[in-house]
Amino acid sequence: MAAAKKIARKNTMRFQIQWDTPNNGPTFSEAFAAPQSQEISVTEAIQALVKALLKVQPKSAQDAALPAVLKQIEFLMTRPPSGISVQGNSNSAYFTYGRYRDARVDVENLYGTNLRGY
Repeated sequence: MAAAKKIARKNTMRFQIQWDTPNNGPTFSEAFAAPQSQEISVTEAIQALVKALLKVQPKSAQDAALPAVLKQIEFLMTRPPSGISVQGNSNSAYFTYGRYRDARVDVENLYGTNLRGY
């Protein structure tokens, strides 16, 4: 019997901006997977987070989310050199948007050790 091949997984993170989640409100998401055998750098994470922000509609929501995005950038910048490695690790920054109490920007580590370098 041949040994089963281990399938290599790519280090992956997801960046989301969302509100009104109890009512299936909008979610603007950007996932990023590092090239094989590499981790996601802080610079790559920030670029993906900004891509998620640029998807947000309407523009008023994008403007409202900006302070929370900046807080998440601060969070990302403080991760090196240890990085984050816990699968499912999530960090949320909340923002004011309309009547929604759950408006937030999420940074999620889905797989691997990431953010050890810039």
